[in-house]
Amino acid sequence: MVHYRFLKELYFKSLTPFEILAVSKKNKYDFNKNESFDYLDYWKKTISTEDSDLAFQKYCTVNNLDHLDISIMLSNINENDQKINFPAWILSLEEILSLIDAKCIQSIAELKNATDAFYHLFIPFIDYFLKKLNQNLTKSNVVLMHDLIDQVKIALHKDLLNVAYLILFDEFDQFKKENLSKDSGDDYNYKKFVSENLSNKYQYLFFKYPVLAKKLVTRTDKYIHFITNIFTRFEADKRDLEVLFNKKLDSIFKIYFNSGDLHNGESTVIIEFKNANKIVYKPSNIGITKAYNQFLNWINISLKQDLKTFKILDKETYGWIEFVENSQCKTIDDVKLYYERAGILLGIAYFLNSRDFHFENIIASGNSPVLIDHETILNPLIALQSDETYDDTISGTVLESSLLPIKKLELPYYMYGFGSSTSLEGKIQMLKIKDYNKDKMVVISEIEDKKLYKSNKPLFNNSIENLADYEEEFKTGFEKLYHLILENKKYLQSENSPIINFYNFKIRFINRQTKVYSKILKFLNKPEYLSDAIKYGIKLEILAKAYLVSNNWSSLLDFEREQMLQDDIPVFYIDVLDNKINVPHKKSVNLIKRNAIENIYDKLRNASIEDFKNQMILIDDSIKL
Repeated sequence: MVHYRFLKELYFKSLTPFEILAVSKKNKYDFNKNESFDYLDYWKKTISTEDSDLAFQKYCTVNNLDHLDISIMLSNINENDQKINFPAWILSLEEILSLIDAKCIQSIAELKNATDAFYHLFIPFIDYFLKKLNQNLTKSNVVLMHDLIDQVKIALHKDLLNVAYLILFDEFDQFKKENLSKDSGDDYNYKKFVSENLSNKYQYLFFKYPVLAKKLVTRTDKYIHFITNIFTRFEADKRDLEVLFNKKLDSIFKIYFNSGDLHNGESTVIIEFKNANKIVYKPSNIGITKAYNQFLNWINISLKQDLKTFKILDKETYGWIEFVENSQCKTIDDVKLYYERAGILLGIAYFLNSRDFHFENIIASGNSPVLIDHETILNPLIALQSDETYDDTISGTVLESSLLPIKKLELPYYMYGFGSSTSLEGKIQMLKIKDYNKDKMVVISEIEDKKLYKSNKPLFNNSIENLADYEEEFKTGFEKLYHLILENKKYLQSENSPIINFYNFKIRFINRQTKVYSKILKFLNKPEYLSDAIKYGIKLEILAKAYLVSNNWSSLLDFEREQMLQDDIPVFYIDVLDNKINVPHKKSVNLIKRNAIENIYDKLRNASIEDFKNQMILIDDSIKL
């Protein structure tokens, strides 16, 4: 290994407390107490702002940590001659460093200024990605057009920059102060900054910010796997997809990233073909959508409706799903029908105990609202909730699905599924980069007017039609659905019920809202954490706060920590019939009071005119927000 000493030191510097402890149990290392910062006090204050000593003692007990463990976790590993079994990211970094040569560095001066900040600094990562991707696709006889290659390169660079931009701007500003130049070129210092970082093979940058190195390499490796899967799976499934959709799928024209949350390094993407057809790729099991389709079919027949169902190709570990176009209503009667169907969907979500249907998971398609992303269409009843933002008073009500705005929660009204009837536009603070890759490149803050809705609101004659103006239609739809359930309570609990179709599928268990995880990961991209792995790991233990408040400690915290140390948003999947949560390599967690199927039957048994009236009161309170 050419860069062995550098990589060894970097590896040790990148270890967070729980990683240090794990390494110490596998290897005989000497440790030096880290005296540069009062980590123990910082740790106590991270998990609890009150009674921190008592809370920390309890935290240590449930995490099986003794005084020696804590001492090791807050120490530095001494150098020795012991052979190191490097993790995968270190081996990948060695490959990335090997791509940096004189030709690579010289090419910086010849490249035109990219419209992406610090693009040239990431060229070795992008070259490594292309090399690995090409190797993977060659094995599967998949050939990508140049336009597609450019798209995935841009997406990778954007992802890496999101992690590193705070550090890079800080370092670039400091570099300019220390290297004053009279050169007339407007990008002289920028090119010099990039060249020097590449010439020393990131050693200065990564020694100063070891967690940054780990994040950048880990994200690149996961991105290779993600993009490889998209193209190899499409090539393997193309004929089946053409039969399913009864369409000829031309070559791929464009990929829309960021169409879903990032889990295990992958997310939902929308693929557009040259003939304008689109399909959705989901890197998780979509079997539950099939059961949802069957339930909608029963509703459609019973109520003589035409709620949208989906064509899907279920491949067990991933799947393809029909793309739903966002389109306008043609007449005012279409708008009225839209909101009647919206009321029906609210009723469906209520009886299925759906959650997480915010404004990105609703599509206004002509005269029909459509629920997309069905991972949370069913939910169990949780004994104790770990999410501090969760309000137990909404559990089991029409508000639980997030389709209607809720006064009590922090989420802005416009972000709920059917959106806000009053908040349609707002002033949003946006960070923008000016003068890309010039010496005067800077991040500025601008206030912009922004539409506070996406594709979740119906349009008629290019104008938004709001729920508050169609209250009667909306309530009529909910009433129709509720009375259908009342009339079929016995049937829906029988062995012929469409509920049976949901058996044996997996759903996503929401332990915390995705925005909580995202906020923490973004916060941890600050230089003070990326420069100090111990401090980074301690701050990540803010996850423990919710368990402390609820007095509900479990191995879910271990799994959350492991996933977030991989820079991923944790995700849990459970079978709809499971009464426990199975965490990989951990003991099962008993947090479920009623599994998802039992929860539906309980809702059916309790359906009544009185309950209907109670839910209508909640609708009344929410509908005009």
